[in-house]
Amino acid sequence: MDETALRAAVLRVTKLAYRDRDFDALSPQDQEAILVCLIEYSAGNESLLAERSLYHRREAAKHQLQLEALIKGIGGKSEG
Repeated sequence: MDETALRAAVLRVTKLAYRDRDFDALSPQDQEAILVCLIEYSAGNESLLAERSLYHRREAAKHQLQLEALIKGIGGKSEG
């Protein structure tokens, strides 16, 4: 299979996975894999939207970890 056909097949499977399944019900790893494939194998606006979505998801996860650390830090100080 040539690279163009392979890229088209990967994009098609990715779109089917995204469209035919409840995206929110997928694991975070599966959601990220779908977005990465959309970025890599699609073009134009679809790729841009997937890239923005992935960026914001990663930023939200980072902020969630920071918030959790802050809450634990505050909780630890008030216990002593």
